[in-house]
Amino acid sequence: MQTYELIINSNKYVLRSANFFETKTQLQSLLGLAKDAIKMQGEDVNIDVGQIIANIGSPAFSGVESFILKYASAINAEGGEVLLKNVSQAETHFNANRGDYAQLIFEGLKYHFLDFLPAGAKSLTGITAYLNKA
Repeated sequence: MQTYELIINSNKYVLRSANFFETKTQLQSLLGLAKDAIKMQGEDVNIDVGQIIANIGSPAFSGVESFILKYASAINAEGGEVLLKNVSQAETHFNANRGDYAQLIFEGLKYHFLDFLPAGAKSLTGITAYLNKA
């Protein structure tokens, strides 16, 4: 898996891949959080967004967030790299760029875990379509 570069609110972020078993362990935590919130019936995906939001502050989700940040960096205006696994650097960066955080975490979820899903991008299409309706 290659790195993934993205721009959020004019800030550049780089996501790097993690090893398989570390990613799998984090996916299992994430699936544990989502087991009651996501139901698949054929090609339809039913998502209880309230249930997912209720799990965001849980220790399991905090582990997933830390995992995503461990393999992420921001490129500052001077071209220097801000390692987001470093709590003080991440805090300084996100204090100035609060609006980037949720999107970076969402992009990190897709980047690290999408290829584990049976239908890959097709699964994401159903979830994204649902979220756009909400």
